[in-house]
This record gives sequence, C-alpha cells and structure tokens, in this order.
Amino acid sequence: MNHLLLTSIICVLLAVDCGSAAADDVIVRIGGRSATNAVLDLGCQMGPGVQGNAAKINAHLLTRPAYPLFIPGGYFAITEPIVIPGRDGGIIIEGNGMTTDIGDAAYVDGPGNQPTVIVWEGNDTDPLIQHNGRHVVIRDLALQGRRVLPIAQGGPLGTMARLGIHVRTIAQTGRPTGKLYLQNVSFFEIGTHMLFGQDLDSPIDSIYQQDNADESQWINTAHYHPLGAGVGSGTLAAGSGNTNRVITLATLPDHNYGITVGSPVDVTWQGGTRRNLRVTAVAGAQGETLTLGGGNGDNLPSAQTAVTATEERVSFRFRTQQAVDFTGDRTVVWGNPRDVFWFEAGAKVIQNHLCVIGYGPGRVNNSTINVLHTGPRATLPVYDITLTMDAGCTNVRLLEMDTPVLAGMAVFRGFQSFAMPTGDELPGGGTYAVPLARVRGGMTLRLENFNRIQPGAVQLLGVDRPNERPVVAICHLENCTFTHHFHRKEVVAGEPIDGAAEDVLHPQSTGPYWLTWRDCQCVAFGPYSGPRSRLHRTNWPYEDGEVLKGVTKLPANRQK
Repeated sequence: MNHLLLTSIICVLLAVDCGSAAADDVIVRIGGRSATNAVLDLGCQMGPGVQGNAAKINAHLLTRPAYPLFIPGGYFAITEPIVIPGRDGGIIIEGNGMTTDIGDAAYVDGPGNQPTVIVWEGNDTDPLIQHNGRHVVIRDLALQGRRVLPIAQGGPLGTMARLGIHVRTIAQTGRPTGKLYLQNVSFFEIGTHMLFGQDLDSPIDSIYQQDNADESQWINTAHYHPLGAGVGSGTLAAGSGNTNRVITLATLPDHNYGITVGSPVDVTWQGGTRRNLRVTAVAGAQGETLTLGGGNGDNLPSAQTAVTATEERVSFRFRTQQAVDFTGDRTVVWGNPRDVFWFEAGAKVIQNHLCVIGYGPGRVNNSTINVLHTGPRATLPVYDITLTMDAGCTNVRLLEMDTPVLAGMAVFRGFQSFAMPTGDELPGGGTYAVPLARVRGGMTLRLENFNRIQPGAVQLLGVDRPNERPVVAICHLENCTFTHHFHRKEVVAGEPIDGAAEDVLHPQSTGPYWLTWRDCQCVAFGPYSGPRSRLHRTNWPYEDGEVLKGVTKLPANRQK
C-alpha cells in the first residue's frame, strides 16, 4: 500500500471518535482521549479582546458533558468567571500545558511554544474560575490575571485579577463542595492565586462549621509573584474620601516596591482597614508614591495619618473549616509573596515538596515571605510541610501566628540550607527574617534538617492562665546546623566553646515554653592561622538538651 495513503488513513482514524455523540458535536482526540474543543465545538475565539468565551463554556458545563473540555494553546481571554456547576464529578478542564512568568509576546511569536493561557480581562473582584462542585479536575494550563505587554510597550496592562480559583463552601452553594484536583497549573499576575472558603472580604467570624471546602489536591503548580518589597509604611497626603488618595512610602535600603498600576493593595492604620484599593499611578525612583482608590472596608482616614500599604500576594488562602486535610506536591513559588499558605480558618495541610525562590533584598527591606501564616480561626491546627529554598531567599519566615492556639502542631522538613550570611553580620544578617518562626500558645513546632539556623530564630510565646494549667509553646529541632554567629569569638584550640544551642531562643520569648534539640551541631571557625576563611570552618556537635520555663514536667510513670 502507498505509504502516503496509509498515513492519511491513520490520521483520519485517530481524529474520529468511536463513541456516541450528538449530531452537532465534533469530538476531537487529545492524546488518545476524546475531548470537546472550546474553539472548534463551542465557538470560543483565541486572542485578546474577545468577549463571551466564559459564557459559552459555562453553558456547556451545564449540559452535563461526557467528555473533558479542551482549551487550545495560546491566548484565551475571559471577561467573566468560568463557573463550575454544583455537581459531583464528571468535569475536566484541560489545556495544552502551563507556562512560566512570561508576557504575551513570548508565547505568541517568541521563544515559547503554545501553552494554554487563560487571561483575565474582566472586573477587579471576580475570580477567573469559580468552583461550586466536587471532584473536578483542572490541568495543563496557565492562569494569568491581565495582559502583559513587552516592557517597551508598557508592561502589565489593565487591572490585575484579584483572585485565580475560588473553591466555594456549602454555605455558599447549598451542597458539599471542594475536592478539586489541580495538576500542572501556573498562576501569574494574580493577587490571591487560590481561595478555599468564604469570599475574600467576608467577616472572618462568619465562617462556621458547615463551611467545608476541603480534600482538594494540587500537584506541580507554579506560583509567580512580583519582585519588590510589596509592602511599606508611610503617610496619606492631603485629600479625603476613597478616590485618588496618595500614599508616600518610606525609602527602601535597596531595590524598589514593585507595585504596579492596576494592582490590588490593602491599606491598614490604627483602628481601620480598607482592602482591594486599585493603584492608578506610581511615581518615585523606588515606586514609593502610590495613587489609589476604590476598595471596600473602612473609609480611608484623613491626611497625614500613618498607614501601611500591602500589595495582595498570596499563593493559597484558606477561609474554611475542615474535616480532612489539603494535600500538595511539587509546588514552586517565585518572587516575593506575603504568604504561601495563609490559614485564616481551617488548619490542615500536607505539602510534600515546596520550593521557594525568593527575593534577594527582602530582609534588608523588612519584607517577609511567610511560608505558613495562621489566623484567628485556625483552631487545633496540624501542618506538615517539606520545603527547599533558593540560595538568594533572604526573607523567609517559616511560621507566623496572629493569635495563640490551645493545641496544634507544625512540622517543617528542610533538607537544605538557608541563604549564606553576608559577611559577619549580627544575628539575622543576610539569611532570613528573625524570628524564623513565631510560636504562640499551645502550638508545637518541629524543625528537621535545616542548616544555618541563627541565634534568636525561634520565638516561643506561651500563655499563662491564672488558676489553670499554662498553655506551653514548644519547639523541637532535629538534625539542624547552627551558624558561626552562635559563637561570640573565634574557636581556638584549647579554649572553651562559648556558644550554646539554647541561643536559638529569641530573646523576646515569653510565657511558659519548652525548647529541645537533638543531633544538632554548630558550624564554627576552627583552629587556623591567617585571615578568616570558610576553608577553616569546622563543625562542633551539641549535646542533646532542653530549656524549660514556667512549667513542670509530668512524671513519665505513675508512682508505685
């Protein structure tokens, strides 16, 4: 048989689905699977400025489709959310692959291929995807919060999306929700990438036991946040109301704020908060002068009031009660987010691998990346996170707690080193925000396999309760290495070692606490001659030990 004819027959057979379908449907084959094509079948269009794409997809999803929905590679604009109906299973939305933090031109006619990029061109409040169902799969695509033109043409264009995917609760949908499976999905130019639970601005006290949105999973997700400090303190200029208000932030020691026109910014001051103001102009060498307006919450105060402005930068935000945990694997976070995991409510996550590629000038700019941030409704929390960090990530904080808890546990497994100290600075120099972890109430923190821990890394804040048992803050370090900053002098043969493992305790720790360590060591400068050099460093093991304050241990055995 002619080879050309044989090839043609095979191509036809691969393109035709053998299953049943409606007469007006065209079913295409994707990697051996049948799928409905959003462009060929539903009439959606590729490219910027297109309206109606989401409406066509939403109408299709209401028909109880029997095939996955495939969105082709390229720029796919939406002006309203893609809404997943409140049903169980049977919905898969997939694309032609995710991408990285690149602008439009890179994947249209540049070095990139043709990943599926869903680009938001709608308002400043709605999510790109609203999830009202259960057991839904989203995979192999990128979510982008606005157009990103080449820098020569102005860079980011329009209003940044505030929210990527919103997994809603039974209180909002009237039926159990959640169980989202996310695979090979990236987020770019979006304030909050994923939200589980109540709306972003609903009062936290409104979250109650039936607000479950749990059991979701994510694997191989990429989260891109802006560089720059993203947060600063300053004063409001002359003016009134919530429109065209100007804030001038303090001068940074290094780099810039990185807040762009169209970004969502939260402003706080003594006694008030206003969220989701939109930046309309940026000025100054460091982008320190912001003109903004809109938003919701308390009205902005009068001129000369001291305020703090924070661009919304969160990878995962939880405002839901939980019955079981969330599970993640192979998650990468770039840039300078405020929080990777922010649990305002809810309290269970297992993250098997998290890679944080941070922001070099972060520490000197007093800008901190909270890997785990817990809020007032994160009760009885249990967290288990394995992570690594880029060598230039200078501003990481593993645990930040807004309020104490009666009991809970957070486990961090490092298998890596923090960024190298810059010279011989005092504690906190060059590597991370001090304290590295702030432990409140009855939380137990466990740190395993971290290198270059510095003095003052762990702040323990237990709670004394009159006429009741105290609430003890606990930290245990396992197989960790401490920096040479633990020693106030160089180590010389025959002289005593002056460093102590208990120096890991932050000096402002209070209340009852219990600090323990096992199989830990300190990297110090050993006996040498000549100028100080890393080649002369040596390791000194610490005896296992503990520091106990304000509490008495219970006996291990009952008295006979």
